[in-house]
Amino acid sequence: MMLMIDKPVCLTDKLGDLHGSLVIPGNNARGDAILIWSGTGPTDRDGNGPSLHNNSIKMLAHALGEEGFYVLRTDKRGIAESKSALEDEAQITFETFVEDCCGWARYLKNEVNPDKIYLIGHSEGALVVTLAAQQMKFDALVLLAGIGMRPAELLRRQLGGDQINLTADDLKKIFEIILSLENGKKFENIEQDLMGQFRPSVQPYLMSWFKYDPAMELSKVEMPTLVIHGTQDLQVSGENAERLAAAKADAELFWIPNMNHVLKYASKDPRQNYGTYNKPLLPLVDGLLPKISQFLKKD
Repeated sequence: MMLMIDKPVCLTDKLGDLHGSLVIPGNNARGDAILIWSGTGPTDRDGNGPSLHNNSIKMLAHALGEEGFYVLRTDKRGIAESKSALEDEAQITFETFVEDCCGWARYLKNEVNPDKIYLIGHSEGALVVTLAAQQMKFDALVLLAGIGMRPAELLRRQLGGDQINLTADDLKKIFEIILSLENGKKFENIEQDLMGQFRPSVQPYLMSWFKYDPAMELSKVEMPTLVIHGTQDLQVSGENAERLAAAKADAELFWIPNMNHVLKYASKDPRQNYGTYNKPLLPLVDGLLPKISQFLKKD
């Protein structure tokens, strides 16, 4: 096992400082670097949020650091230590995160000066790194539990699933909001019980996100790509991985048995599966680290 350090880092931005952590391998020699972009919602650099604490991204960064990579993970703008870099939620769009991802990539180039830079995106973050890869040159792309269908369609399927206890009337209201945002129109008069998900200040972000087809965007990327999905992911179905892999002829699709959405070992039982979302000491599922390391080191 290679020793390493986990160092807080800061990216100065015109709207405020962005914060993250850089894993530096023990040999401290020039090598390859990885930028990890975390998933949906208010998720911080470690893969945690207001209602989840699993340390999945932190564990992945440390494991890759032990493999000899420099690994950068960040608090998204408006989240955790980067909260002050966003004054008005209504001003943020999906493209904001793509720009920030590119900004952090330039930070890696300047501060680490690596031989190669790889991108890893988890869940919603898979689309962020895909779009960043269209704007800058990177050496490879890894998509973990990535969304492969239009986000509005994914939300419809998630909210209409058996595990979500919503009435037909509630679903009708939600689907009306989603359709309006999908068509680029704000939805007025949001009922109080739906403000958390569809408040007016978050609608510009949702509209900007809904316009993308992740599979189509991946087809525009010209670099080695690995799509990884777990067989027990109850949040993002395996169909998403299949759509991503099918969109890029040379993409490699790799299934990890018993891995769920937060990269932990889980069963099909929803209670046990979602219970891992708040088990920070539960290790990453076997097979994940070796596959990523092998893919990035093969060239």
